[in-house]
Amino acid sequence: MAVIHFDSYTEARTHLKALLDAAERGCVATVRRESALTALVDVERLRHNLAMGIPSRAEVVPEADGWSIFIPGLPVAADGATFDQPQ
Repeated sequence: MAVIHFDSYTEARTHLKALLDAAERGCVATVRRESALTALVDVERLRHNLAMGIPSRAEVVPEADGWSIFIPGLPVAADGATFDQPQ
């Protein structure tokens, strides 16, 4: 796996396109800023990996006018006229 690393924020800013391109390709992309090391990752890859590690426990229920989905214990919900088209 390819790795791209910049030892300073200034260097990373100068090469921002290369840094973002590497993250989007799934490469290890890091920037050091003083004593902190930060990793960049493509948002879809992050969502996928988080979803694989933590099941959602989402519940889907039919209602009179369609469907509702919610996650117990979290303020997350959606509803829709059909199962495939939440609003």
